[in-house]
Amino acid sequence: VAVVSGNVGTIWLLGFDGSNLTLLDTASLGSYNYHCHFSPTEDYLVVSSGDNKIAIYDCSAGSLSLVDAYTLSDDVYQARFSPCGKYIAAGVKGVSALYLFEWDGSSISLVTTYSTTARIRSIGWGPTREQLVACEEYPAGNTLYYFQFDDSNLTLLDTYEHENGFYACDASPVGESNLNVRSLNTLVVHSDGQWSMDEHGYSAFCADPRFRTFHIDDTFFYLSTSQARKGLNA
Repeated sequence: VAVVSGNVGTIWLLGFDGSNLTLLDTASLGSYNYHCHFSPTEDYLVVSSGDNKIAIYDCSAGSLSLVDAYTLSDDVYQARFSPCGKYIAAGVKGVSALYLFEWDGSSISLVTTYSTTARIRSIGWGPTREQLVACEEYPAGNTLYYFQFDDSNLTLLDTYEHENGFYACDASPVGESNLNVRSLNTLVVHSDGQWSMDEHGYSAFCADPRFRTFHIDDTFFYLSTSQARKGLNA
């Protein structure tokens, strides 16, 4: 468990043994912090600092060890790891943009930005690193953005606006997504699922919302649905 404070720069790392929380370690980053988020493997923690930094700590040994930090022009509201752990999306207080960074296990580097009409307050990733949502902080803005990400570029797919604005957002972990299936050259299409390959033959997309994720087992790719499991033989 990781905790940060908006009043002091302390970062707390705690463990839970099934009954009690125990303090494992603390670290200090600036004068205050907004947000923290574990990587999918829980080896790393990204901290959004009120002192204009995105900082990444190694916490694999039950302690906090600073690995790298990236300085921006203003307070970092939120920074979140992608489901694959390779990318970090961030929103900055004084900048009308969404930032995308790459994390290689030792350093963080900027990949791209997308200009928005107001500062980004909250971010949520879809089930893969290929979709994410971000919302502007009200009253500065009132727009929710839905993006596609292809490792180098952000493409806006749609927006949603409301006069009362938003403060937080998230994407469903079982929503529709483009799924990386790099060993598939052909795809068997079942009558109850509209599957198609992208132009590069790398991704499979299903328009049927009942189909959620691939499970790989030897030469078979199993589709998890709300009703049954279907097999795709590559």
